[in-house]
Amino acid sequence: SQGVDTLIRSMDISFFGDRNKQSYVRVNAKSIVFTLFISFAMILSLGLIVFGNAVVYAIAYYFHVPEIFLSLWTLLKFSIPFAMIAFSLAVFYEYAPARQRSQWKEVLTAAVLVTLIWIALTAAYGYYILHVSSMGLTYGSLIGLIVLFIWFHLAAIVIISGGEFIAVWEETVRRKMEREG
Repeated sequence: SQGVDTLIRSMDISFFGDRNKQSYVRVNAKSIVFTLFISFAMILSLGLIVFGNAVVYAIAYYFHVPEIFLSLWTLLKFSIPFAMIAFSLAVFYEYAPARQRSQWKEVLTAAVLVTLIWIALTAAYGYYILHVSSMGLTYGSLIGLIVLFIWFHLAAIVIISGGEFIAVWEETVRRKMEREG
């Protein structure tokens, strides 16, 4: 929850330039709720990808479902986790900062972009670790923790960038409305 606390305070910096916009108790309460919410979404997403095939093929075997269902499942097993993570990020972007609520158009756009970037970054980082890096030779058995912490750092940068994107979008819209009206 300490990492989510930092992300919430980073959202306040993105929108207000001040990390202490919310009280300590409020930030910790939000941090606990978002930690549980995002953890649930990620566990459900991973469970769906890892165990979903076994469940779906068992259902198909015992209940003789049409082949189209299995084809549809191939698409859904990646679409559902993507949508769940994007929705979790949208809720985070909407309710984490201490500010007036954004338009859902801005929040959902940022959440989808951040999810796409996060997936691409994870794939690129995974490729780097597996094929390019020789970090295992340098760090030995600690490599798993080091790789995980670097990934956490990269993910946090992407999530904070989404908040910055929303803040810049809102500021651009506000300035445009001032010029026109």
